[in-house]
Amino acid sequence: PPPPPTPPTPTTALSKNREYSDLKQLVDKAGLAGELGPSFSGTVLAPNNAAFDAVARAGGPKVSDFLGGSPADLKKLLLFHVLSEKLTPSELTPDRTLETRLPGARLALVAAPGGKGGVQIKPASYNGAPAGPAGPDVTASNAALLPLNRILAPSKADIQASI
Repeated sequence: PPPPPTPPTPTTALSKNREYSDLKQLVDKAGLAGELGPSFSGTVLAPNNAAFDAVARAGGPKVSDFLGGSPADLKKLLLFHVLSEKLTPSELTPDRTLETRLPGARLALVAAPGGKGGVQIKPASYNGAPAGPAGPDVTASNAALLPLNRILAPSKADIQASI
């Protein structure tokens, strides 16, 4: 029998799943498609299209606003969602801090409210709105794509530290 198919790269996985079409456009605009290609090893915390829609409904930027902005600024926002460590959902435990690929910026894992278990992810440097899982993880080659229901925003200090 033929060998099993190789799982797609994160970039390919995003392009094959309509729930992540907004994120895929932004990855391309920021010039990250190659970085998230075959040689990438780590975790992408992937806001789904509903996360981008929620920002726009709340009066924040639309995907078209992100696409019309600076690729360098967009890259910083997206790198805040990329981890060098490959994690599975079971490895996301409360009271853990994760280093992002935005230099000097970290994310904190906190217990989900309500005492029902689970975790939420939030910026470690300020009390920003936490994001939670938004469905099953997406299979990718040597990487993990973990869906999020919210966009994580780095603080101004995180962005300044990355310059």
